[in-house]
Amino acid sequence: MHNIKDIRKDLKSFEEHLKKRFVNVDIDEIKKLDENNRELIQKKETLEQEKKEISK
Repeated sequence: MHNIKDIRKDLKSFEEHLKKRFVNVDIDEIKKLDENNRELIQKKETLEQEKKEISK
């Protein structure tokens, strides 16, 4: 299992390592999914904060 934070730091290197192992992975899709995931996490945190404010 690879840490997405490490992949994010050096995407090209990660892609090259996978190619050396003959692993075919769509790096653009990984990047897109990661961005989407981070956006959803941000929205979730915003909603949790709003909920906290409302419940006071």
